[in-house]
Amino acid sequence: MWNNEKQLLLEIRTKSLKKAEERVEELSQKNLALNTQNIQLKENNVAQRKLISKIIKLAQSNTYNNNEIRLNKIKELVTDFQSNN
Repeated sequence: MWNNEKQLLLEIRTKSLKKAEERVEELSQKNLALNTQNIQLKENNVAQRKLISKIIKLAQSNTYNNNEIRLNKIKELVTDFQSNN
């Protein structure tokens, strides 16, 4: 009788451990996917910061006092950025 109880407890423990291991594997895969996504988002943020910086520089520089030239250049930068992403 005592051995049967021990055997049953051992089987329950083994099943619980297997489920826990499967859950750990599932969460590890999700974590990896999220890390990859995070890296991509960081790269996008860097690209957007560079674009914004270029736009700010253009907006602040008014060498020829021609707003149309600056507006066209900003449109060009935005179009280039959109075509690359």
